Amino acid sequence: MPRSKRGTKRIISTEQAMKAAVQDILETHMSLKVARDKHNTLIDFSYDPKLDIHRLFSSEEKQELADYLKPVAHFHYGLTTYQTRKLAYDYAETNGKNLPI
Repeated sequence: MPRSKRGTKRIISTEQAMKAAVQDILETHMSLKVARDKHNTLIDFSYDPKLDIHRLFSSEEKQELADYLKPVAHFHYGLTTYQTRKLAYDYAETNGKNLPI
């Protein structure tokens, strides 16, 4: 028996509906389930991670590293992956970046 192609229909919530639901939760101490049902929002869509906080280099600094590594590789001074990571770490250290361990 073949599978059904139906799939799940997801409700697309708007930003205004999400803000209204959060406002109801904070001001009237409404439960999450009641606010979700009232404003037709899903809890799955309420979290949007901001991945830029983990970015170490800006796009300009990344481009500077790439501009350095490309010609060096053409002159047969190619670095191993470990050496490239060490170079990037040293570059971040000299620029005074907040470095992870």
